[in-house]
Amino acid sequence: MSREEALRLNRRKLRRALLALALLIAVVTAIMMVLNQASDLTVTRYSIGKGNVVIRVTQLSDTHFTSWSERVARLARLVVNTHPDVLVMTGDAVSNAEGLATLRKFLALVREELPNTPIYAVPGNWERGLGLAGKEARILNEYGGTMLINQYVTLRVKDVNVVVVGLDDMVYGRPNVSIVKSLPNADAYILLTHEPQLALKAAKEGFKGLALAGHCHGGQVKILGHPPFLPQGCPRNMFEGIHRINNATVVISRGVGTVILPLRIGSEPEVVVINLRVGG
Repeated sequence: MSREEALRLNRRKLRRALLALALLIAVVTAIMMVLNQASDLTVTRYSIGKGNVVIRVTQLSDTHFTSWSERVARLARLVVNTHPDVLVMTGDAVSNAEGLATLRKFLALVREELPNTPIYAVPGNWERGLGLAGKEARILNEYGGTMLINQYVTLRVKDVNVVVVGLDDMVYGRPNVSIVKSLPNADAYILLTHEPQLALKAAKEGFKGLALAGHCHGGQVKILGHPPFLPQGCPRNMFEGIHRINNATVVISRGVGTVILPLRIGSEPEVVVINLRVGG
């Protein structure tokens, strides 16, 4: 065999290998997308406190909206059916600019059934990193929601005063955790933050109440029950579930969406519902 024939043969082998690799990637991606779509939304419920007044807080985190789908419509129905007194969104609502239209349609469906429910949100690293936090805040305002960035509000729910405070994202924003030291007197306190690391810091700064975070996706993919990778802001021992830190109760949602890979293993998507018991 001549040198030119050998080169042509090698090129043909390389093309076949690349074609096989592309086919394998396509098949694996398709399987992951099917698995992700088949992964149903679940509701995780917690009861916190010992008071006589129950305030139901529904937490939605890491939806990572892109384009509209039936799954987003199901999510809206699920949120409505939790009958929240307060609806909160703890960051990474969208994964791209197109996701803003999906967010608007999602909020329209929720508002149609929950016209008077307070809605509060904080930005995540995706909104901040993509420069979409301002646009997202304006969409929230259209539907009576508020994005809290190092701010707090006091609202009256079932004859008790509740302070809701929201922190900026820690990866691309400028969170002011010290705000928890200057909150007014209230019957209950709810802290919203994207990264659990900020909730942990707020608890150490003296925050007393319920702190809600997301960001970690519960690891998204676990091997033998442990995530091989966690993003910045996710403590290795505090990336999902409920935790008691000093005088704060920290709840970390696994969230709804995915990033990088459209796949979850051992970390089912969830909407969190908390019955916060307040008062005598």
